Amino acid sequence: MADRPAATMSSRSGAPPEGCLATAIRIPVRLVALIVVVPLRVLWDLLTVIGRALRPVLRWGYENLLVPLGRALRQVLVLTARLLVVWPWRYLLVPLWTRGVARPLSWLWTHVLRYLLVVPLIRLWQWVLVPAGRGIAWVVENAVVPPLRLLWRHVLRPLGREVLAALKAAWRIGGHVSRAVGTVLKWLLWYPVRWTYRHVCTPVGHVLRDLWRPVGAALRSARATAREAGRAAWRSLGGGARGRGGPGGR
Repeated sequence: MADRPAATMSSRSGAPPEGCLATAIRIPVRLVALIVVVPLRVLWDLLTVIGRALRPVLRWGYENLLVPLGRALRQVLVLTARLLVVWPWRYLLVPLWTRGVARPLSWLWTHVLRYLLVVPLIRLWQWVLVPAGRGIAWVVENAVVPPLRLLWRHVLRPLGREVLAALKAAWRIGGHVSRAVGTVLKWLLWYPVRWTYRHVCTPVGHVLRDLWRPVGAALRSARATAREAGRAAWRSLGGGARGRGGPGGR
């Protein structure tokens, strides 16, 4: 009496009982799926992150390079198709076919081939092909379909169900592994780099910037002073040379 509620619940659930084949192949299939799918899931997440990082560059390349190139290539292909296909087809092949081939073939079909081909083909269809098709259909229905149905019901469907369940479980495990790897990399790389940039590089850069401002101003002032002194010396030397070359020097 105690087993009746359990039996009632299992019958209400509608789940088919698992066979020996499903139980035997479950663990190997899941191990293989775990070994194959987990690296693929990690690689997929890595490619997703890289794709998000490269999305602006790819969008710029698509809008500024591929779209104009595609439009120009489309124009070239359209013009080439018109020159090599459309115009020869319209102005050469169509008239040649209509006048040189279609009309003779139409006359030949109307007066000769209809009686030599159509009637024998109709008789072949009625007396040979239709009975042969019915016999083949009967053989397939009674000798091929039942074994295939049994194979699907007792082998392929349980195997496919287990493979699908194993792939789903491995994909979920791969997601957890990928998130764990991302968390570890975040704590080992991203957070130290961000902390170093925020608390070390940024203050040091500000200090260097504040120290460089007076030094740069002094250097610019010294450079301007040296430039003016050089100009003054050049003018003085030029004036002395002109004085020696004047009439009084002679």
